[in-house]
Amino acid sequence: LPSLSNDYIKRILSTSPTVLISNGRDGTHFHIDNFIFHKEEKACIENIIEQLLKYSLFTTFDDILEHIQIECPRVIDDNDHISDLGIRNALKAMFFETYSFNNNIVSHKGTKMDANMVFADFCKHHSSFSIDALLKIAEELGTIVSFDTVYDFSVRLNHDEFVDNQMIEFDIEGTDKAIANFVKDSYVNINDVDTFTLFPECGYPWNTFLLETFASHYSHRFRLLHHRYNKDAVTGVIVSSSSDYKEFDDVLADILAHSKVTLNESSVLDYLQENKLIIRRSKKFLKDNGLLEKAKNIRMRK
Repeated sequence: LPSLSNDYIKRILSTSPTVLISNGRDGTHFHIDNFIFHKEEKACIENIIEQLLKYSLFTTFDDILEHIQIECPRVIDDNDHISDLGIRNALKAMFFETYSFNNNIVSHKGTKMDANMVFADFCKHHSSFSIDALLKIAEELGTIVSFDTVYDFSVRLNHDEFVDNQMIEFDIEGTDKAIANFVKDSYVNINDVDTFTLFPECGYPWNTFLLETFASHYSHRFRLLHHRYNKDAVTGVIVSSSSDYKEFDDVLADILAHSKVTLNESSVLDYLQENKLIIRRSKKFLKDNGLLEKAKNIRMRK
């Protein structure tokens, strides 16, 4: 139909997602009637989804597809001209009254669920998991890992591994005593805690990631102040709970004021990043917290 513009065609396709199914990034579509399946196979797929949702708020299309390949492979064979994304979109159309497909995340229709709920549910149903598993969920949701939620239910053992927080028992008093050896003037850069010989056994090897979890969720005498949790590294400071420092930027201002760094934007960002106090150089972070002005005021009063 040469008289129809591309924009018009795209608009029609986008308004008929349960009839004209997207086959993925190549821009092609197919009619739902061209998705080949039989009555018993539809029932099989529905049973697969129900079983996966039996004990969890959500499942993923990858898990569904893996079960389809085992339990009703003819669906895959009969539709070998359709991409995996096309199959996902076809199932979304077939079951639109029963299930919600949020990118790769599948749940019962009407289930109220945001990213925090997804990560909380995942942690509740897994006694151990990897950082890669969290990153995969984030990718499927089209978001970032909700580390604050993850840390509420889990302990990060190292860069790669997490366990349920019921699987570890800290000697809180002994660990706080060990941390106290490093804390001078009310705080210490968490990365300056570089030896763990004095730390009591907890069932897992001590490292900065494990210390991050302890300081943020278990310590009685100390708190962790930082910008945010990060998938690749630990940043921030451990602060005495009895100190006057309540916000991360207040500690950073004091650190900068007592350092020899030149208090300009570029030098300060270099200093904070090199000392593992922040992950990325962010001018917005400096401006939002008025960090340069705070540091200058403290330095002037010295």
